[in-house]
Amino acid sequence: MLVMLTRSPFQRLDYRRNLQMAMTQPGSEVVLLQDAVLALQKAPADYQEIVDRAREQGINFYALAPDLQARGLDTDVAYPGTRVIDYGEMVDLIIKHGKVL
Repeated sequence: MLVMLTRSPFQRLDYRRNLQMAMTQPGSEVVLLQDAVLALQKAPADYQEIVDRAREQGINFYALAPDLQARGLDTDVAYPGTRVIDYGEMVDLIIKHGKVL
């Protein structure tokens, strides 16, 4: 399953449900889009906790480069545990998974 998070973890708590659902599906991956990329700068402790658990289960995290740029975040910085991708790579992930949340 591909989970696409679009909201900042500072605004909404729906990321928790979505990440927990991803952890129940082997091979799940997560893409941070829109305001969700703000979590790479500094995330609430409970958000970081669930992300760390997801990574321990082998869930890969990605962040969309144009959304990072639009929010003034550097795309050349290494964000630990998260790979920066472009639109083409995001489309590849959507095709790969078929099931998107």
